[in-house]
Amino acid sequence: MNVKAEKFQKYLTEKNITCFTTEEIAEDKLHTVVFRSSINLNNQLLPMGIILDDSIYSLIRVQIAPNVQNKDKLLAFFDELNAKYKAFKYYTNDSGVYLDACVLNADINNDIILFISDSIVKNLNEVYPQIMETLWSK
Repeated sequence: MNVKAEKFQKYLTEKNITCFTTEEIAEDKLHTVVFRSSINLNNQLLPMGIILDDSIYSLIRVQIAPNVQNKDKLLAFFDELNAKYKAFKYYTNDSGVYLDACVLNADINNDIILFISDSIVKNLNEVYPQIMETLWSK
């Protein structure tokens, strides 16, 4: 396990935060560890991961939907969201609809990671209904 992941695991244990499972990515040059959890939003469980490796970055990723409908409308809406919210980036790829928050922290600041995770939940509470409406609109 990389140093950031070890520190984060220790932090979670000290704070008695038990909602994460960990996965070390085998044979990864950056010794990536993913702390997996989910966000309960409108009775939907959205997979979330905190991705820690040996780089100067950490990443918080939420899968909003497992597939993409109305991609052009959705991307136009994401352009608006990405311009409005500096800390978050919404995007699509072949495996779904995502929100990412990239954190610059060579030496992990665990409080910042959890603060940004909480901010993601607040943000999604605001925009999730609009995302789903756009995703499924005709």
